[in-house]
Amino acid sequence: MDTVNLTASWNPVRVQVQPGAIQHAINRAPHPAVAITGPRLRDQVAATGHATVESAHWAAVQALAADLRRRDRRCVIAIGGGSVMDATKVACAMADTPETLDADLDDLVAGRVPLRRTSQLWAIPTTAGTGSEVTKWSSIWTENGWKVSVEGRALYPDTAILDSALTASMSARLTAATGLDATAHAVESIWSTNHRPESDQHATDALRLIAAHLPLAVSAPDPEHRAGMSIAALHSGLALSWCRSTAPHALSYPLTGLLGIEHGLAVGLMLLAVLPVTEHLAPDRVALAAQALGVAGADGIAAFIRDVFHRAGLGTRLREFGVTPEFLEVITGTALTQPRFANHPGRLAAETIHEALNNIL
Repeated sequence: MDTVNLTASWNPVRVQVQPGAIQHAINRAPHPAVAITGPRLRDQVAATGHATVESAHWAAVQALAADLRRRDRRCVIAIGGGSVMDATKVACAMADTPETLDADLDDLVAGRVPLRRTSQLWAIPTTAGTGSEVTKWSSIWTENGWKVSVEGRALYPDTAILDSALTASMSARLTAATGLDATAHAVESIWSTNHRPESDQHATDALRLIAAHLPLAVSAPDPEHRAGMSIAALHSGLALSWCRSTAPHALSYPLTGLLGIEHGLAVGLMLLAVLPVTEHLAPDRVALAAQALGVAGADGIAAFIRDVFHRAGLGTRLREFGVTPEFLEVITGTALTQPRFANHPGRLAAETIHEALNNIL
């Protein structure tokens, strides 16, 4: 397994692969430190200051920021999956930016209140897929179920520590969901209009590891496959941190925000929808992704994605996840307003999107 190139020239995050990552961080981080986890990991950080965040909804982020403002801290350690990471990144920066006391979420999204950070931020992922430990944005949910992106260099963690043992408790469904998110990050980075040779290298490295490890990480997990997916997710995150996501992510947001479908599964389904049309728009980029995955063309990528769903006991038709024909209009209308949609190659018209969605209904 290739673990040589764990950095990117544009990305400031220091990356470590370290067994016993949580205790290592507690011992090595600047003190006083505050560890932020979801409820499940509360007992693992009893030796340091601790706070819990249950979601990346705006109200939870505001509450966490208020908690951090009251604490004496030189470092915040985010330990968890994508929601914990995203919420902690924004809350930590808000706590260090006094102007956010009077700011609302729209101010942060629009950049009207630039975030900054004086305390250190360390990130320890407990899933293998989101890549949030190496990106400068966080996905935050509004109270009415819409997903928005907060961006700024203050959201880059100072240090990311990978410990694949922390992913060992993931169920087959969660392994599939997070692994499909990593797959989407890599594929979308390759066909993004922002791609560059170094991002291609990280994305193709990710896909090679995903091909070798994701199917069995879902259906027959062992330490080797968990470790492979942790490194794959990192490579995908590094590529995405330059390229940004594209149509599959933009299309996925209503599926998660309004129907409650896990983000990675929603993105995987949307990849299935747009792969055929994207192959017509950017055949060389789809071919590069397929080659890295060890398959042929868009059909081969789609077959790989379907296999991952099936290994987790899941179907790949939208109706199996509660999507109705009428909801396709919601998906299409929402995607066209998302900034990430502009990173997709070529032009996807509303009628093209609707037809693509109907093909997997």
